[in-house]
Amino acid sequence: SILGNSATCGGGIYSFSYSGTLTVINSTISGNSATVGGGIYGNDNTLTVTNSTIAGNSAYKGGGIYSRSDTLTVINSTIAGNSAYKGGGIYSYLGTLTVINSTIAGNSAGRGGGGIYSDYVTLTVANSTIAGNSANYGGGIYSRSDTLAVTNSILFLNTGPGGDEIWDALTSQSGFNLIGVDPRFVRNPGPGVDGTWGTEDDDPGDLRLTPQSPAINLGSNTLLPPDTEDLDGDGNTTESIPFDLDGQSRIYGGRVDIGAY
Repeated sequence: SILGNSATCGGGIYSFSYSGTLTVINSTISGNSATVGGGIYGNDNTLTVTNSTIAGNSAYKGGGIYSRSDTLTVINSTIAGNSAYKGGGIYSYLGTLTVINSTIAGNSAGRGGGGIYSDYVTLTVANSTIAGNSANYGGGIYSRSDTLAVTNSILFLNTGPGGDEIWDALTSQSGFNLIGVDPRFVRNPGPGVDGTWGTEDDDPGDLRLTPQSPAINLGSNTLLPPDTEDLDGDGNTTESIPFDLDGQSRIYGGRVDIGAY
């Protein structure tokens, strides 16, 4: 765990390496702060976050993660309760950003991208849940001058007067999603009794699906991403990702569920 640190860049982790590699696995990065990259700052890296929690961090840009000119991949992870002016959960500029089997919930931004702020990025969101984030523009995703692909994913209860779920994608390809439709979570995310996101009583919710959820058996098996991080340890990284965020079989009942679970 990396907890309660502060810096100008990268309150929890700072990585600036020309074409280097940074892997964060089975980790918790929480309560850190910085001007840029409250939890993690990555510049010109191949940056992978797997089986980790990035929560309660703050920054001007990239409350949870700041990524510039990176190949950033977030798999089987939780990005929750982070705050920033831009990119409460993740701020990505240039490069590529891929989010798989992950939840991004209860993050807030004063300007754009409560969950994700992406600028000149190839952005892919697959089998993930983005819920209860808030921003002035793009409560869920702020996608500027990007190529955006969202598949097998849920976007719900994200708020923003300038666009709630997704704002301003240049090129958007999506399929088999629930966007703005109640997925019937076990517990919805919420801003707490004070009614304000970005404060200590925020509740990221329980984003697992109830038996009545319309997201069950509604996804596309053919759109499942490959198991690039070999989550099941069988040495096969070309097979479809085998597990959901809970470690349960990704395909159950013959068809994949929409969202991270």
